[in-house]
Amino acid sequence: SSPCIIRKFICSMSVTPACVAEMSIGELNLPDKPLSGADYEIYTGDSQKLYEAVAKVDPDWAQYISGGDVFCATVGGEIASFCILGYNDTTILNDGAKRMGSIGCVGTVPDFRRRGIGLEMVAEAAKLLLQRGCDDIFIHYTAVYDWYSRLGFKTRLFLKLGGKKL
Repeated sequence: SSPCIIRKFICSMSVTPACVAEMSIGELNLPDKPLSGADYEIYTGDSQKLYEAVAKVDPDWAQYISGGDVFCATVGGEIASFCILGYNDTTILNDGAKRMGSIGCVGTVPDFRRRGIGLEMVAEAAKLLLQRGCDDIFIHYTAVYDWYSRLGFKTRLFLKLGGKKL
C-alpha cells in the first residue's frame, strides 16, 4: 500500500475531499504505447537520485519510497515521474476474492509537468500490475480523481476528513 497519501491527507486535513478511485479491467482506457518519449520501468538506479526527485514533488514522501517497488518515468536518464506500486493490497472496495493492485504517491517533477508523462506513467504502471496478476487496481486517497478518470478509473468512494468541500 501507499501510506504516504493517507498520512499526508490526514495530517494536512485538506479542504478538498479525498477519494479512493478504483477501476475494473473492463473499464480501462489505456493507450497501446507511450507517446511522450519517456521510458517506464521499476526503478533500480541510485536511491539518492530517487529521493531527490521525490523531494521536488513533496519532501514528506521521501520517507515512504523505500518500502516497495517504485515505478518511474525517465527522460534522458532523469527521473521525471514516479509512483509506488502494491501487488496485493487490502481495501474496503474489495471482497477479498480479487488480487488488488495499487498505485500511490504519484508525482511528477516540476520541470517535467504538462507533457503528459505523469498520466502516461500511471497507464504503464497499471499495465504492469495487470501483467503481474492483479485483477483490479485502485488509486489511494487522491483529490485529482478527474485526472485519473482519463484512464478509466472510476470514483468508488469519497472520504471527507475534517475539511469542507469548496
